[in-house]
Amino acid sequence: MDIDFVKLMTTKSDEGLQVYIAQRRKYNPEAVYAAINEFKKRGKTFTDVEIEQIKSDLEDERKKSIKRIEESDSNDSFDLFDSIEHVRPKSNSYGDTYTPNHIPTGERIKCLFFSIGLLAYGTFGLYIDDLYIPGKRSRGLHFHGIPCWIMYFAFLFASITLISVVIDHYDKRNNETNYQKFTLATRRIGWALFFVAIILDLFVYHQATRH
Repeated sequence: MDIDFVKLMTTKSDEGLQVYIAQRRKYNPEAVYAAINEFKKRGKTFTDVEIEQIKSDLEDERKKSIKRIEESDSNDSFDLFDSIEHVRPKSNSYGDTYTPNHIPTGERIKCLFFSIGLLAYGTFGLYIDDLYIPGKRSRGLHFHGIPCWIMYFAFLFASITLISVVIDHYDKRNNETNYQKFTLATRRIGWALFFVAIILDLFVYHQATRH
């Protein structure tokens, strides 16, 4: 059901209306213009410069939203944790309206593929007690023992992060903020485990091998 922003604004205090205008980039443009019109009915005046600035900000935000969607659709790069920022679009809620996140089919397939691949690769490395991590400028490291387990859990959190992106697409509830917080937490934990494994292996156990 569409929201009647004109009627909604009549229930707002002056402070409430000001929030829509001051934080206009967060809200539906229709809600912002309705707040302006309600303010005018209450005797507040706006200069032409103020109105033009508001219009410019809303148009700028609209272009940014379109660009984010296009970049999400065309993004082909993928990195263990950082890629999640590209896969998951910004929240599509605007003030009093809400549109569930849409994750492109290609990105959902990519997330599932890499999630399963990470778990399978990590599990095999844990089973043989030799978890190999390729290096960008070196031949990589082989982890054994406790560092191997810690690195495996880093893989596990990466997989959970990827799966959450897919689940977010099918979850139509207005809880995008919860998904963003969850993703941020799993990414941070995953990276922390990743670096802890490297530090322990190199400086405590001294058993990482380079090939």
